[in-house]
Amino acid sequence: MGRPTPSAQPEDSLTVRDNRTGKVYTVPIADNAISATAFKAMAAPRKPGEREENETEKGLRVQDKGFLNTAVIRSEITYIDGDAGDAEARYLAENVPTRSWGASPSSGTYIYVCAIRT
Repeated sequence: MGRPTPSAQPEDSLTVRDNRTGKVYTVPIADNAISATAFKAMAAPRKPGEREENETEKGLRVQDKGFLNTAVIRSEITYIDGDAGDAEARYLAENVPTRSWGASPSSGTYIYVCAIRT
């Protein structure tokens, strides 16, 4: 995902310079979105007195309070249409304990665990 930038950058990418370390990263853009996990490569040493919980040395985290700019671009288990107020979540039935079914479900079967409509 996020990698130090080589000399040639893909056209559909975001270039990020981490001023803490001076490193420059290229993050691919797909479906008009970037992967939040790309920022995990952007680690820096912890500053003196910095909270250990920040885990700065484990990479940068992306904060989106209120999920105002978070998108699930492709998913086989969730569907969200914020404009319509619809949200669905499902699990592969084979991952649900069989005591919930009384019998083993067939492979590839999904069960809906949540659906919200407004």
